[in-house]
Amino acid sequence: LSAGVGVTPVVQSNSSAGYISLMRSLIAVRKIANICIRFSNESNGFIDINTQIAVVLEQLSIARNQTSLLLDYGLAGAHNYKNIAALAASTIKDIAHRSEYRNIIVASSSFLENLSSLTPANKLYRLKR
Repeated sequence: LSAGVGVTPVVQSNSSAGYISLMRSLIAVRKIANICIRFSNESNGFIDINTQIAVVLEQLSIARNQTSLLLDYGLAGAHNYKNIAALAASTIKDIAHRSEYRNIIVASSSFLENLSSLTPANKLYRLKR
């Protein structure tokens, strides 16, 4: 922070009370100017997203224009990418005041769920995409 590097901390609706308190303190003393709220299936999902957003904004005492929303849909593959795209579009459409946020970011991955199939170790592997 002191070296002029921009840092945007990420919080979730299920972040610990201690972490939320730390972020609120850093925002209050202007050590942090912006935050990102991440949504995923592991962090209370996407249902009732507007309530989740309102709760976090209230907890942190931060404005929408200081907030990025990250919609993380996890592992994408041939079997579910169309569903993920449709869910992302629907979720964005349902976000109240969506034009007031710094960013709305949609993320997903096609990387392996884990690397346990890559044996033996210390060998170069080419992954099909």
